[in-house]
Amino acid sequence: MSLRFKKSVFLTIAVLFVFNANNVVFADPSLGRFIKEYSPVVEEALDAYNNENHQEFYKNFSNTKKDKTKKMFQFKWKDLNKKRYGELQEEKLLKKECIMTDPYPVLVYEAVFEKDKSVKIKATFVQEDKKYKLFALTFVNE
Repeated sequence: MSLRFKKSVFLTIAVLFVFNANNVVFADPSLGRFIKEYSPVVEEALDAYNNENHQEFYKNFSNTKKDKTKKMFQFKWKDLNKKRYGELQEEKLLKKECIMTDPYPVLVYEAVFEKDKSVKIKATFVQEDKKYKLFALTFVNE
């Protein structure tokens, strides 16, 4: 894991913690159970990214995300990320890089896109109503 990636993950978690300190819910998800239950959520979002389907993409995102609109999907995911990376061709979960600390567990994937063959995908979750929801999906060049 590169230093840049570690710093990025740490800063993301630190910022999220500071902004949500009053809403912290502590749980103890085991990595295996968490992956089994929530990696399909990431896969659904990534399929929706490829299909440019904003409703399916945002289906499993946290209710705290207020920018789950067609316009925001068009701007962030189609105009920015899709133009930069292209279609997702394959992804592989990197269990050793997953961060299973609450309140924001992170699943990390190694991904190959049409225009960039070395990308990490970070899927950050937040607990909401005793279930985890996607809080952020980030593509990071390696």
